[in-house]
Amino acid sequence: MEVEDPSSGTTGLLLEQHRQSSTDSFVDGEGTQQDDDGQTSTLGQNRMRQEFVRSTAMLLAHLLAIATLFMVYRWIYMLGGLSWTKGKVKLVFNWHPLLMTTAFCFMTAASLSFRTPWISLSRTRRKVIHGLGWFVAAMTMMIALIAVFKSHNDKKSGYIANMYSFHSWLGACVLFVYVLQFLIGGYFFWLSKSPTLKAWVLQCHVVVGPLLYFAVSITILLGIQEKEGFVGCSYEVDEVNIFPEIRKIPDTCLVSHTLGLLVFLTMVCTFVALQRPDVSAIQGIRND
Repeated sequence: MEVEDPSSGTTGLLLEQHRQSSTDSFVDGEGTQQDDDGQTSTLGQNRMRQEFVRSTAMLLAHLLAIATLFMVYRWIYMLGGLSWTKGKVKLVFNWHPLLMTTAFCFMTAASLSFRTPWISLSRTRRKVIHGLGWFVAAMTMMIALIAVFKSHNDKKSGYIANMYSFHSWLGACVLFVYVLQFLIGGYFFWLSKSPTLKAWVLQCHVVVGPLLYFAVSITILLGIQEKEGFVGCSYEVDEVNIFPEIRKIPDTCLVSHTLGLLVFLTMVCTFVALQRPDVSAIQGIRND
């Protein structure tokens, strides 16, 4: 009886196909493992880049906030300084931009209190810093508002209409939301004992907070623009003038322009610093 050679004929063909299939499966499995390792490495690198960008933006936001404080003090000095005396309405009003910008700087630090990787603090202490920052900003804003109404309702210097500009309308809306955000956050995160309510309020809080910060930034920029209109930043020209002649712009306006740019850049850096790495998005891009 002859035994068929396994290496020939139909049986040999089937064995060869089986060996080839096994080899391909092993290679494919090894390749998949390598692809997974490559994706993990890429995700780690992308996350490190994002963390670097966020940390850099956070540092810049703090430095720009400090520069903003110096610039607004310089601007107020050029506008004549400060006063709380009746009859000196312009100097009384100067408290408003000074304190509002100061409040903005406190809000910047408070907004980033949970994102500072170079400071090792417990979550409770970060919550205290966060709450105190927004509280100081709120008190500063209140005094700034009192200064506005005091300067507009000075009988000795003459009455001035209140709440007539878009800047003031937007500011009133922002202040209303600010108070709600502060009171609701303070109650639920410090006094409430319900984890479910805390979790729900936290989801709203982390959305409304940044939006409120950006709204305050825009309101300040509108206020600077409105004040520049009263100061008078334009100049006379004798011919077509496309590009600004910096030397003809009043120094007070150059300072206020710089102040506005600092506020804007602080807002942008804070926006970047508040972003969280989206690993799922990176994974999706990798798989495309």
